[in-house]
Amino acid sequence: MKIWIMNHYAIDHLYEKGGRHYWIAENLKKDGYAPVVFGCNEKHNSNGMYYPSEKLAHIVYSKSKIPFVAIKSTPYEGNGLSRIKNMLGFAKNLIKVAKIYNAKYGKPDVIYASSVHPFTVFAGEKLARYFGVPCVGEVRDLWPETLVAYGSVKRNSIFAKILYWGEKLMYKRADAMIFTMEGAPDYIKEHRWDKKSGGPIDLNHVYHICNGIDIEQFDKNAEEYILPDEELDDSGLFCAVYTGAIKRANNVGLLLDTAEYLKDIDNFRILIWGEGNEVEDLKKRVVDMGLSGRVIFKGFVDKKYIASIVKRADICLMHWERTSVNNYGYDYNKLFDYLASGKVVFSTIQSGHSLLIKKNCGIETDGRKPENFADGIRKIYNMSEKERFEWGERARKAAFDYDFKVLTGKFEKILEEIIK
Repeated sequence: MKIWIMNHYAIDHLYEKGGRHYWIAENLKKDGYAPVVFGCNEKHNSNGMYYPSEKLAHIVYSKSKIPFVAIKSTPYEGNGLSRIKNMLGFAKNLIKVAKIYNAKYGKPDVIYASSVHPFTVFAGEKLARYFGVPCVGEVRDLWPETLVAYGSVKRNSIFAKILYWGEKLMYKRADAMIFTMEGAPDYIKEHRWDKKSGGPIDLNHVYHICNGIDIEQFDKNAEEYILPDEELDDSGLFCAVYTGAIKRANNVGLLLDTAEYLKDIDNFRILIWGEGNEVEDLKKRVVDMGLSGRVIFKGFVDKKYIASIVKRADICLMHWERTSVNNYGYDYNKLFDYLASGKVVFSTIQSGHSLLIKKNCGIETDGRKPENFADGIRKIYNMSEKERFEWGERARKAAFDYDFKVLTGKFEKILEEIIK
């Protein structure tokens, strides 16, 4: 069975040798399927480009000989109009390239179109109708709900209503919809888009496959790519580690406020790996608050080093700005690195669909204030080594439920249901 996977950022995954659709494609091939992955030639969050030329597309292959099709689009910077132009350009060229690829290699049996932005799914649905095959759409970020939650778009504006209409249409046109957040059916019901409420969406065709991890690769990275670090390598320190973006949506400044309530613990450190447009301002705040040496920004690190970092942490911190989107669950990629580390996971987010609570494999804050976060961290600090080990052991055990071998199996069952 030929499965065409469409993800705007898939070429990044090819060069990182990891990511949701890279691992799904790898496991599909092992199970006898024939995946082809389509992505954009523009490097995400950089000014670079894969294969800069006038050609509309380049075909490259993974180590296991999976074709990755890098499609030309326009360069972008930031999150303004140039990025929207890049998204639209990719979707337009994706349709052209898919038809050219079909003429040379034959049509797919299924199209699997994944949305970081919805234009990819719309393009996938259009191609599925053209080829006369099913389309599985996927949503990894609720648009426009995320834009509304962060105040970029007013909920009752005409623009928001147009976006919500488009979102409903996207769900309606797909033969199946996969959501990475478990509470997606609640979201659809709240909008009254489900058939029971008179809408067009059949909830029997709505599925949940969260993000995950390749545990074998994680363990390999932990052994082969060890990042020396003064604090992590000091057995006398107790380190809480945050990895990820440092932007407005992450609200890392709240961790600084949390550290203020933990100054009495001499050997406690918050270590932050990542980059973003708030780093310099936060570094200045660290100095102004007298937290130098207690909260330390480590900078950007290649993904392959993350395993060695989180395995040496005492606490792995799940943290970002909570919004209405979190009512429907969360499963950010870092969570699965944290689970695989076998260390205590502490989340500052309270979710209606908490994986940590469901699996009893992590601890959530009792409130959204820095003093609540500090109380939770202090509780973990005061645990016995045995108790922290048991929390970590449950986290590691839970990680195996989210290995991409397992998640790909769930996807294959969806294929069996829609192709009969």
